[in-house]
Parts: sequence; structure tokens; C-alpha cells
Amino acid sequence: MMQCPQCQTANRLGAIFCRSCGAKLEIDSVTSQTFEQVTGVVPKDKAKGKKRVKSIIINSLRLVFLAALVFGVYLALQRPEVDQPKTEEAAAKDFKNRRTRLIELLQNQGEYKNAKFATKGINSYLASLMAETEDKGKTLQLVDSWVNFGDDGALTWVIDAKLFGRLLRFQYMGTLEVKDDKVVFTPDGFFSGKLGKLPYPTFFIQSLTKRLWNSVLDDGDNKTVIEAISELKTAKDELTISVKK
Repeated sequence: MMQCPQCQTANRLGAIFCRSCGAKLEIDSVTSQTFEQVTGVVPKDKAKGKKRVKSIIINSLRLVFLAALVFGVYLALQRPEVDQPKTEEAAAKDFKNRRTRLIELLQNQGEYKNAKFATKGINSYLASLMAETEDKGKTLQLVDSWVNFGDDGALTWVIDAKLFGRLLRFQYMGTLEVKDDKVVFTPDGFFSGKLGKLPYPTFFIQSLTKRLWNSVLDDGDNKTVIEAISELKTAKDELTISVKK
């Protein structure tokens, strides 16, 4: 529609004279903006401009996503230095001997105090498990695993694994505690894990940690001790457990 400059009456587009007052309508007064508002038709040059802007925005978002993805892969492939305890076959044997004595006391209902296990012994035992359960030719291979204890049950669990032959380092932070008569590892928040130097949500590694945790629990002797624990305390060099009487 075109508006008459004299009486402001709306006239059909293309009319020469106003249908109300007869004044001559000036076609030049119809700007590209009013033409678009009246007809809904976008001029070609403006349509191309909008399409160009939209294309630039979409391509920019794609570049940002690609850059973030590449940076994330770069961080994931890094292998940060983490305190790795020294392990010894003798320490692994000491852990097993302590565990055996505790089991005998449990079975015979003997008198006992809190049982203490050295962190070195635990990690040496984990290292021996890795050597025994190494899976060759699998997509995912567990290579090494150890724990670093902190106070109040704080635990950092480190897992080295090969994915399609690439060595990766996973870290899993949380708390080791007794809940509902079970020893459980509780993740420290949503982003409790790291793949290389990349923080990631906990559920991304749950299957891997569950597999490793089950490899420990599947051992009948370990299961006997774990089911008997009523309380546990951690320190840097030692795990202390209280068992049910």
C-alpha cells in the first residue's frame, strides 16, 4: 500500500492518484524500507546481505567448535606428571600376608585391633594385578593403576590405559568411605575426573573404574575383608580399617 502525502489515505501499490483526494502520488516517496514493510518483499541486495551475515556467523561458530575440539584432544593426549609410588614384590607379599592374618582372625572370631595397610603395599598389590590381568589385542588395555591417599578418605585414583594403542592417563578424584555396609568410591563432584589434562564428567570413566574395582573385588580374600569393614581412615602412607565384631 502507498500512503497519500496530502490526506494520508492508504492506496494500492502502483496507483498514480489518491483514491480519496485525487492528489498525485509520488512513487519516489516509497523507500526500500517502506516497500519491504508494505509488501513483505525483501530487496535482492538486502537479502544477499542477510544471507552473507548468517553464513559468516555459522562459519565462525563452526571454527570455534573445531578449535575447542582440537584443543580438547590436545589436552586429553597430554600425560601430566603425577606422584607415582614405587612398588616392590616384597611389599605386595606383605599386603597379602596382612590380609591373610586378618581373614584368619575374622574366621576364628579372634581378638583384633584396627588393621593397618601401608599405601606402598596396596599399590604394589595393584601393580601385580595389572601384570596378571593384562589384555593384549583389546581396544582398551589396562596398563597400570595406583592410589594416592589423603586425609578423611580423600583418594586420587590414577589409571594408565591404552586406547587403540595410545597410552592415556586417567585421574579420578573422590572419597573412599563405608556406606550401607559397603566400601564405595564416591566421585568428588560432576567433573571429578581428568583425561590427560582435560577435565571430564565422571560418567565418562565409570565403566573403566568399575572394571578395575571389580577386578579387586572378584578376589575372594579381598571380598571377605571388604565386607567386614565397618570404618576406614586414610593417611598419606597408610590405610587403617576397623572391622565388624
